[in-house]
Amino acid sequence: MLSAMSPLRLDFSGSDSRVRLKSALFAGLAVLMVGAALFQYRMVLTEIHAVESDMEALAGQGVKVSRQPATEDAEAIAALGKVGARLSVPWQPLLDAIAVSVVNQVVLLSFQPNVVRGELTMTGAATKIPAVLEFVERLRAQPSLKEVYLKNHETGMTENGRFPVHFTITLKWKPQL
Repeated sequence: MLSAMSPLRLDFSGSDSRVRLKSALFAGLAVLMVGAALFQYRMVLTEIHAVESDMEALAGQGVKVSRQPATEDAEAIAALGKVGARLSVPWQPLLDAIAVSVVNQVVLLSFQPNVVRGELTMTGAATKIPAVLEFVERLRAQPSLKEVYLKNHETGMTENGRFPVHFTITLKWKPQL
């Protein structure tokens, strides 16, 4: 005779009530944050409308209202434009020139560009010094790069012993501002 078996409960989510509670709390927190952002947005819109209506009222009374920025604001806008131009440098030609020059035994660790002066300082590591020298020569062969110099190098021990030569290279390039 078959005995009655209790129902089998399968739960593949692997979660328990504590995880569900945390998820619900995070969801509630997210809803509160969105609500706060919407409230602030409405407050800013109300303030903008109030300022615009004040400007219209002043214009109706014959007071000249100018929407032109003050001199300090114009200077700040010009400075922001210069910063924007520096940030919008086309990096792809420079990165392509470096990428075709890299040899197998060289790893690049950091780039420090100076866009205003058109200079770049790179640090890296290599398995041996001849690999670094070959990399420098390949960089010098690139027409878009000028004044490529091995600024310094040192041989030391690394944790895994794979890249014991550390080096710094400086070069100049013509950024298209």
